[in-house]
Amino acid sequence: MTDTHQSHAPLPASHSTQRLAWGGWFWFTVAAISFILLAIWALVPWQWSSVDDPGQALAMRELIAANGFVGAIVERVGQLALGDYEGGVFRPLAWIYPPLLYWMPVVPAHVVRLIMVMLIIIGPLVYFRRSGATPARLMVTLFILLIAAASLYQGLILLSVQEVGGMALISLGLLFRRSTPRLIAWILAAWFKGPFVWILFGYAFVLWRAGRKKLALTSGVVGLFTLAINVWWSTSGTYTSRYQVNPLDPELWNSASRLLEPFNGAILLAVLWWIVVTQTGPRIRHDFPIFAAAAVGYYVQMIPWGFTAYYMGPISFLMGLLLASLLSDPPGGLRLWRILTALAVPLLLAAWILKGSITWVFQTNEILRQASQCLAEYPESSTRVVGDWLYLTSSDEGPFRLGQNIQLLHPEWTGEIFLDTSVGHELRGPKTELVLVVDGAQYDLEDDATVVCDQSLVKLMQLG
Repeated sequence: MTDTHQSHAPLPASHSTQRLAWGGWFWFTVAAISFILLAIWALVPWQWSSVDDPGQALAMRELIAANGFVGAIVERVGQLALGDYEGGVFRPLAWIYPPLLYWMPVVPAHVVRLIMVMLIIIGPLVYFRRSGATPARLMVTLFILLIAAASLYQGLILLSVQEVGGMALISLGLLFRRSTPRLIAWILAAWFKGPFVWILFGYAFVLWRAGRKKLALTSGVVGLFTLAINVWWSTSGTYTSRYQVNPLDPELWNSASRLLEPFNGAILLAVLWWIVVTQTGPRIRHDFPIFAAAAVGYYVQMIPWGFTAYYMGPISFLMGLLLASLLSDPPGGLRLWRILTALAVPLLLAAWILKGSITWVFQTNEILRQASQCLAEYPESSTRVVGDWLYLTSSDEGPFRLGQNIQLLHPEWTGEIFLDTSVGHELRGPKTELVLVVDGAQYDLEDDATVVCDQSLVKLMQLG
């Protein structure tokens, strides 16, 4: 079934009253849950992550000390812009975001990031409710979006990643009722991370069909300009030089197949379960081109880069948005037990993914806190990190950023933290004085190894 135009006919009086009451409960629930989450989040002893965060925070602290707040912001924006120009990446909003975020203390910065993630979920819900979704369809949409955000939850600890900021602006556009603010939000998203530009082309198509030709041309022209600048900058960039499009390259096809990862399979399962149990079919509405262009365009443009970790985040969420936009309301006479059954599997999948993702966020933060606390007592030490924890022991960057984290709280700390995978499962390695064992990893103890700091997720050992 297709629906190319939104209906603006007034509802019957009884339906209007029901919709007003339903809208009141909707907003009350959103406000209450948001307040509770923010209050809890602000009480957590947050740390900067083991990716870019501590380096960005250190850079801002040094610039503010030298130039003051305004001067530091201006200089840091210039540094990031120059770096992106040399790298071949056009993302002007990502030059402004880091200086503002890393000027903040760590806890407020994490609260801002949570607000972004909450906006990612709330924006589409408001949009679909405003478009006439019944409570049952809105509930399954919520579960689908919670599943689709699986990889974006990593951005709750990795504050520097652009995917969360760009996706928050996409959802902010959906939150707006008027077309012009929505267009501005989506332009800003495209200037946060290039592949978000495709939503502007879908929006231009929808606006043109609706007779909003000036706004449609604005959306299309800005989209083409943004895409052209991205292509031009990337041709001579040191970073983008590895972006190669060769249809005969098997790695390209291997990368494309990553769309079938388990999180995306969970989205499809939730959607299919709803359709089968409610015995409804997909419904193509007027906004289908927006979600289709955004999801397909982002996915195709990102294939040569690959989809590891949080890079999959916007692809999964845009796919979830696209599929949620196709859902139909359950028939009016459908029994309650059928509706509850239709919601059961999406609810279980959302709860499972949320539990795993948020647990990982808190454990990563606690590992960084405990490791910093242990190592701060040894300001001139040489420490080898062992274990298997994403972003901390998966590359040399993790230990380096951990050291920067310690320096933020203890400027006198001048030690060294490193990985040495060549040693295998023995503790001793070259230039090793201390060994930081992460998350209970099992390593061969030596007679002269002494545990000097033992916490729930890390253990610091001193070698004799």
